[in-house]
Amino acid sequence: MKHSRIVLIEHLTLRNWFCSILPDLISRRVHGQRGPVVCYILESSRLVLGVAALTGRVAGVRAKWLDYRLLDVRDERGLLLRERIRWQDMDEIMALVVETPEYRESLRAEGSSGTRLGFYLSRVLASDGVLRRDVISRSALVIQLAAWKVRQEGGTPGVPLLYMERRPWLEVLMRYAARHGVEVIPVPASFSLRSFLLGSLNPRQAHILKWLLDHLPAWVPGSLGHGLPRPVFRAPDRPFSTGPLPARLGIEFGGQLNLEDPRLHSDLFFMFPSDLKKEDMVVTFAFPKAPFDVERERELNQKGIRAAVLQSNVRSVTRAPASISRVQGLERRWLAERIHNYKLQGDAWKRLFEEENIRLFVTWFIYDEIHCIIRDAVRECGGLLATYQRAYEDHASPQTGVSTDIFFGYSNASVEGDARAYSEIEYFVTTGYLGDFRFPLLREEARAVRARLHQSGATRILAYLDENSTGNERWHYGHGMTRNNYAFLLEKVLTDSHLGLVIKPKATSTLRNRLGPVADLLDRAKATGRCYVFEKGGRHGAYPPCAAALAADVCVHGHLLAGTAGIESALTGVPTLLLDSEGWPVSPLYQLGVGRVVFKDMESLWKRCVDHWNVPGGVPGLGDWGSYLDRFDPFRDGRAAERMGTYLYWVLEGLRLGSARETVLADAAERYAAVWGRDKIICRGEARRTGLREAVVP
Repeated sequence: MKHSRIVLIEHLTLRNWFCSILPDLISRRVHGQRGPVVCYILESSRLVLGVAALTGRVAGVRAKWLDYRLLDVRDERGLLLRERIRWQDMDEIMALVVETPEYRESLRAEGSSGTRLGFYLSRVLASDGVLRRDVISRSALVIQLAAWKVRQEGGTPGVPLLYMERRPWLEVLMRYAARHGVEVIPVPASFSLRSFLLGSLNPRQAHILKWLLDHLPAWVPGSLGHGLPRPVFRAPDRPFSTGPLPARLGIEFGGQLNLEDPRLHSDLFFMFPSDLKKEDMVVTFAFPKAPFDVERERELNQKGIRAAVLQSNVRSVTRAPASISRVQGLERRWLAERIHNYKLQGDAWKRLFEEENIRLFVTWFIYDEIHCIIRDAVRECGGLLATYQRAYEDHASPQTGVSTDIFFGYSNASVEGDARAYSEIEYFVTTGYLGDFRFPLLREEARAVRARLHQSGATRILAYLDENSTGNERWHYGHGMTRNNYAFLLEKVLTDSHLGLVIKPKATSTLRNRLGPVADLLDRAKATGRCYVFEKGGRHGAYPPCAAALAADVCVHGHLLAGTAGIESALTGVPTLLLDSEGWPVSPLYQLGVGRVVFKDMESLWKRCVDHWNVPGGVPGLGDWGSYLDRFDPFRDGRAAERMGTYLYWVLEGLRLGSARETVLADAAERYAAVWGRDKIICRGEARRTGLREAVVP
């Protein structure tokens, strides 16, 4: 049987099928490329796919939908390709991009010295967004899908062809594809009515039309709407103070206030154990999914904390002036649009900082490029940016790089990762695990949960930490793993009258939807009285993972790939096991030992737990992380948030005294080193750049 040649079409339209793809395949057949061809379609409407399947027979082409699960897309070593791209391949691609003449010339023309523009552009380039075709990491994944499909078929003739729409940095992607055995064939980009209308008019006409399109009602399709960010505005002034505002601390709201209960997640967690004054704080609202509403206004008013509200699209990529659409070359146009966006959003943030006199701004959201804009804006106002570690990342990449004046990290082990991620950090401050102050606060509630399970007959208690999931199995890992893990444990509760189960979902509001038919098992398990779910918190779970861990004999984190919850559990002292549901054997967490802490399937993990419960004194070393915990918290004294809050207080006081930024930073570092040790402060300085950072700014 003759093998078929593999062809992948990223986005099939009638236009590119009849004008580009089908003629090219026919031409290849005429010029000697014989044999059957299978065209796998990644994205298309059913109608267009049907037309392609019918007309493709003329050229001996069989067009069909590419059916796959992202969880199955792995390289020759068995590594998940999406993760490998994120943590390894983006290094390779970014190195190619920053060496292009277009990139270097654009930065030279802007005179970016002294700003974060170069870093900002590198973060935009490295952004992670698998649902957007213009994102480089998504394009790399599509390229790897073509290579993966060839491996799946086995023995297919010739190099696989990938028809990909023209986009910025396509030549770089073509070079990357060639290195991985894929030939990319460019086809015209999908038609955009907005771009067509704006590009067909003179600048004055385009400006008028653009204004009209940007002010269309919200129900108008997105291809026409989407305006520029409106000016920053703030909640009505309240009489917290009279006269000029003192230097204030700005805090970016990420979805959780919880100002009354320090046991729960809060974006202002560091205020509880510090000398920071609430009246000196301004909470900014800029995320569409975490809006400023009546309830949040009431909560802030009760504490005397100011609120500043930004239009929701200030954190999104904005439309550039029509004149930019006339810039020649996709790459130069892309760069011009992003540089325009950088300046526009920088002005908006600067207005906010000036109006509210914010001189120190704190955010944990360092997973996109906006923090680079914020840093430049606050520095122009004479202030500083402070960021902090919220999650464990076992590998570093351009997608995890951060540009900040102060970074509060768990331990010095994070510094190596930041160096490889090409970060710009003035002062790295080791605090320990920032949620550890909640451990003693939650012990009483954990004991109450444990007692409740005991009353229903449970003599051995397991906690399960769920890391959330999404339903799209083609671009994400899907609900399958989540449902399988839950089904396994819930069945054990129903069949073992001595087992108690404590569940801590990351996203409580979506749990039942994610469980699907398994939700019935959850209801039955809860009815036994031996299954407890921490459900408070809506979209964001209010309780931290330690609440469940402290109620259990053994805690299981179901996703080693995102290990933060498991780390928190281990820091409480509860034996903690990591289930590598996705399969990521290159994680450093594997050093904890397979069969001891790390398990590759639920069956082997469960068997080990049963052995542990049946052996007097338990299985030695099971779930014991030992000295490895020093990598996440060298202190382990419950005072990490206090250290961070105190450091912020020192910096804010220094800024209020009118000291220069450099002096404030140096003084705070000296004070911290005197109390906690000189090894807990690392001053890098912007001149000490490593890796890609030397190439970002010409």
